[in-house]
Amino acid sequence: MRASLSAAPESDELPPPSGTFTVTLPASGNSAAYGPVEFATYDGKIRVEIKVTGYIYRYISPNPPWNPDIWNMLERYYGPGGTFSRADLTCYGNVFVLFSPLGGYVPCAESNAVELDSTWIDTVVVQGIGRAQRTNVPDPSSTIRCGFPFPFPCYYYLGATAVTTTPVATQLIVVVDSSHVHTGSNVKFTARRKDGRAVSVTGWEWHPGSGGSTPGPTAGACGATDSTCVTALTNTSPSDAPGAQTGKMYARAIIDGVEEVAGVAVTVDPSEKRKLEVSIHVTPGGLPPARLPPRCGLATDNFEVTVRARWSDGSSTEGLAVRTRSEFLAETGGHAHQAQDRAGFGAFTPAAGALSSGGEFTTRYRPGEVSGFERLIGIVSAGDEGADSASGEVRILVPGLIELISGGNVEIGGGLPQHPRNTFATAFTIGEILLLADTFFAVTHERIPFNDISLQWGGLFDLDRNFTAASGHAEHRCGQEVDVVDASGELVDELEGYLELLVRSPLIRGGYLRHGPGSYHLRFRRL
Repeated sequence: MRASLSAAPESDELPPPSGTFTVTLPASGNSAAYGPVEFATYDGKIRVEIKVTGYIYRYISPNPPWNPDIWNMLERYYGPGGTFSRADLTCYGNVFVLFSPLGGYVPCAESNAVELDSTWIDTVVVQGIGRAQRTNVPDPSSTIRCGFPFPFPCYYYLGATAVTTTPVATQLIVVVDSSHVHTGSNVKFTARRKDGRAVSVTGWEWHPGSGGSTPGPTAGACGATDSTCVTALTNTSPSDAPGAQTGKMYARAIIDGVEEVAGVAVTVDPSEKRKLEVSIHVTPGGLPPARLPPRCGLATDNFEVTVRARWSDGSSTEGLAVRTRSEFLAETGGHAHQAQDRAGFGAFTPAAGALSSGGEFTTRYRPGEVSGFERLIGIVSAGDEGADSASGEVRILVPGLIELISGGNVEIGGGLPQHPRNTFATAFTIGEILLLADTFFAVTHERIPFNDISLQWGGLFDLDRNFTAASGHAEHRCGQEVDVVDASGELVDELEGYLELLVRSPLIRGGYLRHGPGSYHLRFRRL
């Protein structure tokens, strides 16, 4: 790398040196020659475009006086390239430009077709002081007796030729395989000519962006003569204030004897802030709620829950703090009175801890006595780097419950807005209720007013809507109990007695409990 490029501008190509020069070479009188005239100076080698434009015209003078028909008639004209004489292999009337010490540019027309062009343009490498000059032309080869018997010429010249030198854009360019990369990326820079031809580079130099306390990005070194440079670019912005940085890679090369410099910019993004990714593994699809009576035949158990965490960059998460909690999902399990999610009823053991070397935390979850969907949540904290969580849902329910509806001799009532569907039972219980209803009606011609059985998924039936059994049903959890509520008072004592007799009979073999006048609690259990 060469420090001499330190003042390079921030464009993709260095602009050509300033310096456009123009000189006019007029013609008058009986000579077309003019100059030499100094008109341009370039201290170093530079590629310029030389443009020569304009015509020189030769007219016949009013001489000889005996032929006024040809006075001031255009006899010939010369373009920038003059006229090429095959007799002596010489150009006449042409313009040439010379620079010391590199020489210059001499246009010459070799045919009339070329001669008639009004503009000559070429690109050459020059250095030093430039001089422009136009040569004279020989006397016209004409049958006109010029100068006889009079001593003055019989022709004259008019017109002007303009010479302009203009520095041209550099031929060297640098291209990059990606102009926007992430920190640490390997980037390939290629130096070449605009026409695609390869070049031999004499130097590569990386210029980090300026400004701030950490200018950057930075780059590694490249070999001086290779036309390609592959290097890693690193963003140096601080981690507490990351930001994209832009720098430029410059190449220096000699093209047609002229040293050129070109560059290209690349933006380097900082490393992405690593992200904590948390997942939770919940095995069962459904579990029975807690505190079911033994006659339900369902044992409540706990199950394993695993919280896992990983960093997006692959770093270890060992030791990060973990905590767990559960949420009860609104209006599930038949509890229409719970309009929003709330704290769950289950419990984790342990409820908190730390990730293992494998990035895991294992705990056990035991359902509560309320059926419904519970969302199990694992939260992993990483201090200043934030926290992330994951959740999984588990369904708490008594399986196999079927909704009993009114029909035939079955009369259903008692549904309330907080528990609109209140008659879910086991298949066996439904069979017993149908048998009881049909038998009772056959004898009494009255229908039994059945009421609460169980909620949709069983579990706690909280009449008080606060998820406790203190002022509600202690039973009605697994579809084996049903209430009979005679709100009309039509069940007189003898019918009550028959209902109890029928429930306890060998036909039904159920349990009977009288809450009070017109209110009864029946149990059905398969023996």
